[in-house]
Amino acid sequence: MSPPPLDKLQTMLMFHLVFSGLEPTLKDLQPNPGTARRDALAKWGLIAYEKRPGARNRMATHVVLTDAGWAWVHEHLDAEFSQ
Repeated sequence: MSPPPLDKLQTMLMFHLVFSGLEPTLKDLQPNPGTARRDALAKWGLIAYEKRPGARNRMATHVVLTDAGWAWVHEHLDAEFSQ
């Protein structure tokens, strides 16, 4: 199932993940599209959540691009993302 068109904030997040090379924690996620829009990206298979040990061996949830997310960005390099 291909995702419906992403809104500008979701698109900005996808580009940020690709071009920054980061896999931030939920706490450090920028731009943060909010839980509902972020969870929609996960539902569509564009991002995934990974639990990893963080500071003081506490588990932290990281946001990572999936292969489908990388492909989406490749196919939508002309997408608008400014607010």
